[in-house]
Amino acid sequence: MDAPLPPLPTFLIIGAQKSATRWLRLNLGRHPEIFAAERELEFFNYRKHYEELGIDWYRRQFEGWSGEPIVGEATPGYMMPRHNPGRVANRIKAVVPDVRLLAVLRNPIDRAYSAMLHHIKRGRLAPGTRLLDIVCHPTSEHEWLGVITGGQYAASLRPFVRRFGDQLLVLLHDDVRDNPRAVYLDALRHVGAARQFVPPEIDQIVFSNASRISAPRLSAEERTELYPFFAYDLQQLETLLRVDLSRWRPGATSVHARDVERLGEHYGRSVAWAVGVLSAVDPKQYEEPTPCAGWSVRDILEHLVRTTLFYAWMLERDNSEPLPAERPSGLDDVLGGDPATAYRKAAGLFAGALERPGTLERLLSTNVGPAPALAFARLAVVNQIAHVWDVAVATGQTPLIPDDVVHVAQELAYITIPGTRKPDSEWGEVLPVSPIATPTERFIAYLGRDPERWCARVREGS
Repeated sequence: MDAPLPPLPTFLIIGAQKSATRWLRLNLGRHPEIFAAERELEFFNYRKHYEELGIDWYRRQFEGWSGEPIVGEATPGYMMPRHNPGRVANRIKAVVPDVRLLAVLRNPIDRAYSAMLHHIKRGRLAPGTRLLDIVCHPTSEHEWLGVITGGQYAASLRPFVRRFGDQLLVLLHDDVRDNPRAVYLDALRHVGAARQFVPPEIDQIVFSNASRISAPRLSAEERTELYPFFAYDLQQLETLLRVDLSRWRPGATSVHARDVERLGEHYGRSVAWAVGVLSAVDPKQYEEPTPCAGWSVRDILEHLVRTTLFYAWMLERDNSEPLPAERPSGLDDVLGGDPATAYRKAAGLFAGALERPGTLERLLSTNVGPAPALAFARLAVVNQIAHVWDVAVATGQTPLIPDDVVHVAQELAYITIPGTRKPDSEWGEVLPVSPIATPTERFIAYLGRDPERWCARVREGS
């Protein structure tokens, strides 16, 4: 009797080419619950494989499977424009409709440069080829190789987003470089594997062409010339994924003036809603329980005002100053007067810190190490929304956060970690949290992120 065929995959890494897909596949395959095919199977992007060889042939390509519950493969060609990603997405949906998809995206200029080196190494492009020549004088061969089109992510990803929604997780190559462990844990969560196992080799970035081929690095001027060829697609991608990709602009720094301006606009909207909620709190409700276990309304109001003052102080303090043993309150008795007034004062100080030139462009010294001020401030805004949300629920006000305020929190989460899912229209967590979770941890879970993971990434500045 023939041995049973291996199962169909439960996850696929669909691309992008030259963006650490092999790194991701290799490390996922080291997990004891995961089997990953050792090569690109190219089943869904080639008609001969899909229509002629068929599904049984595809299953046989997972030779070596030994009962692991999670099975996958990586074929960057699934996202390549020449293979028609819309058709590929349809085929995947027909064969494995519940599959989890992962895509790793890289700055398209860096990806194009790496692809060019790859093709030079393989003899498909002549030594000395310049990336600008490929862009300015494209040939049919260049189009087939996908040096430039392989970085047009919005057009390639749109069919997968439409057909698979939250089944698709988009990761960034920048994060693989800066925090590979965090990216790996995100991928484990997405494919459904336990996150207790992390390969000891996780920090090793492999398969780089840059160290193997002698070629001039791209100059700042060349990057500036190349960027317009990707700019429109990147705008589309930011809209599609709701993620800020300003870091990929030539000469980008960690903070742009528009980032600061937009955060200020966001904060203004959230404060207007928060003051309305706090104004409706009756002092008789101070001892009422809240959705946050062990926290009364009084606890949350005090914590909201004191932490807002603390955030403002942290943004303005000299890093050489020692951190206090206790957070400064600035108010002897937060509830000695109207909590809405107390919060308005604290929020005014925080907003003033946001507006001060240069405040968000530096690293802050915190009790967990250096943290980018902009990431710290974004977390502070989400933290305040989270506290007010619990106050609204506990005092019988509507548990539905206004759309514009939800969008504020969503965008801040999207910017910090791409892949945040849209929350349900009604109040409630979409991820499990600890019974003793803080308001912010519960709220991040509401936004569809692992709270511990999210807060850690903010501290790390990702």
